[in-house]
Amino acid sequence: MVKAILLQVKFLVTFTEGAKFGCYGLYDVIKIMFSLILIECAYTQDTTNIQNKMSWQPKENKELYKKNSGLPKLRKQYGNRESAVPVYSMNHSYYQSINNNGIYFSKYIQSNFWCKGRETVKLVFKYRSYCTGSTFKGIIEKLNHLNNKAKKRSNLVIDSNLFSLISNVEILKLAYANLKSKPGNPTPGIVSETLDETNMELLNSISNEIKNESFNFKPSRKTSIPKKDGVQRNLLISPQRDKLVQEAIKLILTAIYEPIFLDNSRGFRPNRSCHSALRYVSSDFNGCSWVISCDVSNCFNDIDHSILMSLIESKITDRRFSHLIRKCIKAGYLEFTTYKTNIIGTPQGNIISPILANIYLHEFDKKITNLIPTFNICKASPACKEYKKLSKLNLKFKAKGNFDELRKTEKLKRTVTAYDSNFNKLKKLNYVRYADEFLIGIKGTHGDSKMILDNVITYLDELKLVINTDKSKILNMNNDRTEFLGVRFRKFQRRLWVKSYQKGNFIKKKVPRGIRFEAPVSKIRYKLAFVGFIADNKPCPRFIWMHNTHDQILTSYNAVMRGYLNYYSFVHNYSNLVSMVYYTLYGSCAKLLAAKYSLRTIGKVVAKFGKQLSSGKRLFFKPKYAATHKLNVKSVKH
Repeated sequence: MVKAILLQVKFLVTFTEGAKFGCYGLYDVIKIMFSLILIECAYTQDTTNIQNKMSWQPKENKELYKKNSGLPKLRKQYGNRESAVPVYSMNHSYYQSINNNGIYFSKYIQSNFWCKGRETVKLVFKYRSYCTGSTFKGIIEKLNHLNNKAKKRSNLVIDSNLFSLISNVEILKLAYANLKSKPGNPTPGIVSETLDETNMELLNSISNEIKNESFNFKPSRKTSIPKKDGVQRNLLISPQRDKLVQEAIKLILTAIYEPIFLDNSRGFRPNRSCHSALRYVSSDFNGCSWVISCDVSNCFNDIDHSILMSLIESKITDRRFSHLIRKCIKAGYLEFTTYKTNIIGTPQGNIISPILANIYLHEFDKKITNLIPTFNICKASPACKEYKKLSKLNLKFKAKGNFDELRKTEKLKRTVTAYDSNFNKLKKLNYVRYADEFLIGIKGTHGDSKMILDNVITYLDELKLVINTDKSKILNMNNDRTEFLGVRFRKFQRRLWVKSYQKGNFIKKKVPRGIRFEAPVSKIRYKLAFVGFIADNKPCPRFIWMHNTHDQILTSYNAVMRGYLNYYSFVHNYSNLVSMVYYTLYGSCAKLLAAKYSLRTIGKVVAKFGKQLSSGKRLFFKPKYAATHKLNVKSVKH
């Protein structure tokens, strides 16, 4: 066999210079392709080896089954933006690559094959990144070792050298891999630099500054978003360099504190979400009579720095690492042209703020959990006297063969509870928290609820936090609706009966009342009106999307609808929610298309595009009215 292999020519066009250089890489490859005409050889098919400029970038498997093609999109590293080595042969193609030692090798490949694209792997703690993990392996092993150490020594301090870990350039690469594809992270801070401009030189510079202890966090850019009560919520957006270091700190703190956090804490943690907190309510709050619904007022902004750092330093002995965290929370922000420092608080918007808030409120979680053994009284309720009486009569009539009277007493027996519902010696306390919102369910008296609420206020006062009096209430589970994470719930008002088949007969049995979840339809309607989908109680076109194409308009409206319906897919008033959301968004979309294409009426829009407002490629989403009654919850391994 005769083969002709081109000289090893590489075009070093990497992702670090942005998408614009991808065009240059494509131009160079085309130029070489024309030069190959001068080579006196016949080739059947070409393959292109995608070589990464940096080994920590996403790359393909060694055995290619399909070429990565097309221009690069945003921060996704693939296609002609990478270094390329064209390889040709007379009858077959050869795959030419470079191994870890920098030595080129060739591998025989059939000339007519197709491909798979990039493979994905899961990193430590279920983190996901587009990389084969060749150079991440070492840093992931260190984080896993730190996590296992924290599991085994949950009550002891961590004496590892964390400063050498945070100053390692590999953890900065891992931080970049976690941040690059998240939609909000490319937003610039006070400087115009974004994550798209990250390169190896920048990462090495940050690593050296951390090692020399000369790295300083720059002030963040302050922005505000309106809340429904008219108050502005302040958000701080950090510069590019600070985001990378914050993410690296977050990885280390997650490895240490994730095994320590209690299961009651559900917010900003891996494999935990709003739905997992609501599932806990559904399963454990079913027997509660009272609920204490609380919200910590300005939790993120009122966290005391001295208390927070004392908590961190009591667990972590590496003072250089803790000093870096102190620098981060005291970086300050710019409001217009005025620089302001953070005396207290971990401002919302920072990458590191959620885990710092969880560390701070972990002390509160422990104190509430410690109340449970002293509060709970698990004596069984005594049997109801009337139920006992009817049971004895049943046995008496059954022995005499008086089946008419037996049927009457059996019907009366089913209307009476087996145990005394007024028995007040059975007490139970349940607790769940998501970020700064928490619920305490109590099986007991109203006086017990007041006592627990007084303890809550005392514990928060020790952390220099206060509860929001407007949102914090003691509610009755039977009569009042409690709102938690945007969902209202209470016990079913009617007792449910279930038919069971026993010995050839259908028998009705009473089942305990469960919890009924409801979506706040009026609140959701208010939110849609606030954003601009409703005006004067009628659907209104959102003219900010008018410049988009027909496909983009349908995609935007479908995303809003699916967001609401997926989150509230388990509620019992799902059909009411679907009716309101579908009617509102469908009318708004139809009116927007009428304005865009000068059709004037919704009827003309339907006549032209059909009932689902088809663009030829996309349709307006038409949901089903049946609820799933299932919470989207991942299983968590403890």
